[in-house]
Amino acid sequence: MPARVLFIGLDAAEPSLLRALIERGDLPALAALSSRGASGSLANCMLTLPGAVWPEIMSGVSCGTLPRFFHPRQVITGEAAPRPLTAADVADDPTFWKVAADAGRRVAVADIPHAPPTPGFSGVQLTEYGLHDSHFGSASQPPSLLDQLRAVHGPYPTASCDHAGGSTRANLQLLADLHLAAQRKTNVLLDLLGREPW
Repeated sequence: MPARVLFIGLDAAEPSLLRALIERGDLPALAALSSRGASGSLANCMLTLPGAVWPEIMSGVSCGTLPRFFHPRQVITGEAAPRPLTAADVADDPTFWKVAADAGRRVAVADIPHAPPTPGFSGVQLTEYGLHDSHFGSASQPPSLLDQLRAVHGPYPTASCDHAGGSTRANLQLLADLHLAAQRKTNVLLDLLGREPW
């Protein structure tokens, strides 16, 4: 039987906090996964290139070679002014999931930041169901999957935590929305994982 691989990327997770919570016993599932697999934290320069992290992870190519620095306002070679990257701009970028699918593996991909739907992808893909950085719009492969998941688990309850309003009441509402978001995202991911032997 081919090896099964589960990749979990925890965007903006504080590694020292995660380690402390694992050691304290508060994250048993993450503790079990990290004890059986490989884990690591990034040491990139977050002050200058935060938008390059996910493109580097998903492609395995450095941002010096594959210039993806800031999706909302990217300088494009040959163009006079920065502009948002479009799905067409990154359609040919390599991804580890397309390589796996092209090698005959059955692959499911869910909510990788800065990743539009992958053209010609034979697996299952959910994009921007619930992400902090949404650039390309919610979609899925097959196209009906997103509507199915929303019908069963509900829509993602918050669009952006950056624009909550700033008042105590707005921040408390954001906190409640984020708790609901975490539960819905968990349910969506468990649903996808349980659909077939990826």
